[in-house]
Amino acid sequence: MDAVTHPHPAVRVALASWLEQRVDVSVEAEVARTLGVHAVPTLVVLEGDGRILGRRAGFVAPEALVAWLEAARAGAPR
Repeated sequence: MDAVTHPHPAVRVALASWLEQRVDVSVEAEVARTLGVHAVPTLVVLEGDGRILGRRAGFVAPEALVAWLEAARAGAPR
């Protein structure tokens, strides 16, 4: 995802309105457990209060990631 998805211009625009935080699961195992991360990569979208709005494991193509982020922002069920 670092090579294909994250640098894609549409993804950069979509992520501009989000706070992006990466977690090294080998260092922050408790955070990974709390967020339900069982595979790498896993994307987790959180509400400001910590409520999980969405979780997605595995590679995500740029267009799919943009759509997923828009759905999470809109509160669509995932």
